[in-house]
Amino acid sequence: MTYYKGIKSYGSIRNKLIAALPLSTCFLAYAYASGRPEMTEELYSRGYYPIISSAIARVTSLFSFSIAEFLVYIAAFFIIVRLVRGLVWFLYERSAAGRIYYLLDMIMSGVVFFAAVCFLFITLWGLNYNRLTFAESSGLDAAPAPVSALERSALLLVMETNSLREIVKEDDDGVMALSVPLRNTLTRANEGYRSAATEFDALDGFEPGRPKPVLASRIMSYAGITGVYFPITAEANINTDITDAELPFTICHELAHQLGYSREDEASFISWVACMYSPYEDYRYSGSLMALVHLLNALRERDTVAWGKARGMCSPAVNGDLNAMGQYWRLYEGPVSEVSESINDAFLRANKQEDGVQSYGRMVDLVIAYLAAGEPG
Repeated sequence: MTYYKGIKSYGSIRNKLIAALPLSTCFLAYAYASGRPEMTEELYSRGYYPIISSAIARVTSLFSFSIAEFLVYIAAFFIIVRLVRGLVWFLYERSAAGRIYYLLDMIMSGVVFFAAVCFLFITLWGLNYNRLTFAESSGLDAAPAPVSALERSALLLVMETNSLREIVKEDDDGVMALSVPLRNTLTRANEGYRSAATEFDALDGFEPGRPKPVLASRIMSYAGITGVYFPITAEANINTDITDAELPFTICHELAHQLGYSREDEASFISWVACMYSPYEDYRYSGSLMALVHLLNALRERDTVAWGKARGMCSPAVNGDLNAMGQYWRLYEGPVSEVSESINDAFLRANKQEDGVQSYGRMVDLVIAYLAAGEPG
């Protein structure tokens, strides 16, 4: 590269800076909405968002594969090519000025890319972090409950889970198995959501799109990820390598994100409700089992005696499924999952889930409040 080409890159730097500035306005919009949940709920979460998300989902649902996954592969390929090409040009540039200009140009390319991704993320979904909580919009009293209420709810879920376990299919190892092939299981979640919408107005009028299986599901397991919602394509991407007992709950959880409920604790609660309203026994069992795991984890932290009582009431078949889940995830423990958890924790904190990954436990308050008002179904 010549010094002249280095000078030419100055124009490129200026143009990229000009492009990044309007894209960065999304951060101002997010900051403005952060203190106005009622406005965000009315204008964005129940106004703009359902329209644009449904329109995108109708297009991407025409395809059985995850468009988001391939976009990630394509983006990764071009980023790697750009970095390698930039490194080669940087090393062969003879003038110091040319190297500086080219380095700045590379940095600005990254800034523009980051700004564009943030702009799409915030405008297509991210503002939902600032909406009213599901407890507020549904009228549930999700105030922290006493240990006695937690224990009572856990015992109710133990009985429900034991009962449902008796009617689901098993594989040759005696572990819960899906009642239909995976491709059919993925399309069954909406029926539970339609039924749940008859009770919760907050879920009414917004049909979830088509959940997508991820080809690189095994890699997701190494990162400790069961599913990812991708706002740019409005797709709920599912790790299909996980145990069958977790799969229906995971599908409904990611679809809850697609409905505009960004907070993890709320998405898990909504997933449980959608599963329990499902006409399919494997969905109901998966939802009950995963909610039970949340409640048992919370109970163990507050009263080990009560936890031992509830845990001891789980049937041998339920215990077998819990053991299978534990064995599966132990296979993927390591540095990758630890880094992934740290990144996820930081992301949750950045989006007002101050408890970080512990915010998943706040689903428990919603479950207790709902059970106190009357059992689902």
